[in-house]
Amino acid sequence: MTLKRDKKREIVRKQLMEKEQETTHSLVSKFSKEMINLIQEKELAVLVSLINVLFCFSRLSIQLSRISKYQGLEAFYRQAIK
Repeated sequence: MTLKRDKKREIVRKQLMEKEQETTHSLVSKFSKEMINLIQEKELAVLVSLINVLFCFSRLSIQLSRISKYQGLEAFYRQAIK
């Protein structure tokens, strides 16, 4: 009788352990997917910020080149007048 009972206990213990492993696996999988999504969102935000900075830098560069060209023309004009 005790052999049957011990075997039954062992079976129940194994089933509980398997259930616990499945639960742990599903939780780890869920949290890892959430972390990957958060990381991807942060990467996207950083890329958008970088693009904005580059865009502003290119606009500034264009404005500076226009100013530089204007100042060059102004100096040329002043020399021509003298």
